[in-house]
Amino acid sequence: MNSMRIKFKGNNFVLSRDQSIKYLDLEFLNSLSINYINIYISGAPQQTEDADYTVDGRRLILSSELSSSVGVNDEIELLIHYYGVRDYQSLFYFLGDHELEDKMGRYYHESELCFVNGCWLSYLMMVGAIFEGILYDKLKDAIELDKDNAAKNFGKLLDKAYGDGSIIDETYMIMNSIRKKRNLVHVGCDPDSYPTYTDAMDAKAVLMKEMIRIWIPNGEVTISDFCRDSQN
Repeated sequence: MNSMRIKFKGNNFVLSRDQSIKYLDLEFLNSLSINYINIYISGAPQQTEDADYTVDGRRLILSSELSSSVGVNDEIELLIHYYGVRDYQSLFYFLGDHELEDKMGRYYHESELCFVNGCWLSYLMMVGAIFEGILYDKLKDAIELDKDNAAKNFGKLLDKAYGDGSIIDETYMIMNSIRKKRNLVHVGCDPDSYPTYTDAMDAKAVLMKEMIRIWIPNGEVTISDFCRDSQN
């Protein structure tokens, strides 16, 4: 079982037309095979049962009773327990290109396989490819990319995103490290810098924090564990 915890304000919920219930559209919910969700309102756990909420595709719908407990200024936390990802492509619904969504979904699926099997270099290559794809979709029209040497583009995209404040210091540092470690596929690179489990965990955390910030622009990532963990 996997879990993901996200935090946001109660004013993200929308009141239905008849004002009887509140709901929240979270596009990524449709990507997950969900078991159940724990809901916390201003730190207090709600004894949520199946009757208290419904997940309808991307929409989380609260019961009328639970809706009445959610104020616009309340801090809301969702602890989502799920079996796994059921649709990898739809994780990247925010990309503007259907083919790119499909490619990123395939990369994400492969990254999971690399992580659980302890293939750290392969995992970093997949994470780097995913993040490069996200930045490419967002910034391709804002900078001049190198058509003759695509390997240079990831660095350009990172510099641009960091310069305009799209990514924070931690993300820029770790993704730049990934960019450099990807070069280990070339025979002349330093073997002492071979990726470790720690490198993979750092990359995993940063990627998911950035994706959740895209999924919930006004939210806050408190805990995210989107890939199955590894014992290696």
